[in-house]
Amino acid sequence: MKHPAAAGVDAATGKATAVAKLTSGGGPGALTATAYYVTDTDLGLVDAIDTRTGRVLRTYDGGAEPNAVAINGTAMWVVDEATGRVLRFNLP
Repeated sequence: MKHPAAAGVDAATGKATAVAKLTSGGGPGALTATAYYVTDTDLGLVDAIDTRTGRVLRTYDGGAEPNAVAINGTAMWVVDEATGRVLRFNLP
């Protein structure tokens, strides 16, 4: 059985640096210098995955159906498609 996954990619080489398995279907995400933020639409979560190790650093409640993620500095916005809300989170 195949599992959905998210990967950290080295921009200079184009090679995967880490791969993290997700518990269910993934969706669009956003990349920072240290983490990849991926939506888990089936569970209503956003996982912050360390791009070097592939470990989940933190999980955010993305609402009923997180559909898109945007990051600007120390803030993350998540679109909850089911409710039409945009959720804001402060990043560490």
